[in-house]
Amino acid sequence: MANAQIQKQTIKGYKNAVENFVNDNQFFTLSSLGKDGFTDSIEDFGFDAPFYESILKRPGHLQYLKFCGHYIFIKSPTKPSYDQFLSIFFDKYNRLELDELLEALMQKFNLKMSFSELEQFLKSAELEKLFYSPPLTTLFKNKEKYLDWIY
Repeated sequence: MANAQIQKQTIKGYKNAVENFVNDNQFFTLSSLGKDGFTDSIEDFGFDAPFYESILKRPGHLQYLKFCGHYIFIKSPTKPSYDQFLSIFFDKYNRLELDELLEALMQKFNLKMSFSELEQFLKSAELEKLFYSPPLTTLFKNKEKYLDWIY
């Protein structure tokens, strides 16, 4: 950092700028920030994503989840759950096949992962509301929607 001549205020300013840019309870990634029009002078230094993510993970108004190797951030006083994050894709749907969920993650957050990475995550995740059916490779809004669909 000293070699790059980045001052402590520049780092704090970046985190504050992000916190001011995003809405409360809005999930985002570094990629989606840029897609939504966020820019900051610290980005001119050209560091890789882990540098900027480490700044955003510092204590403050932002919380984060690690999801299939990616950091998902939210402006919230409490740490989000995986259910809370994945539920944003169920405003219009009661179920999503994994291919559809992969596409939605790519479109909204520019998250790239394989089918098997997502499948492994869903098989091992402790989801409270959402329900994943491995034989159908489909994520349902809840277990009731799953039962409605299969019967």
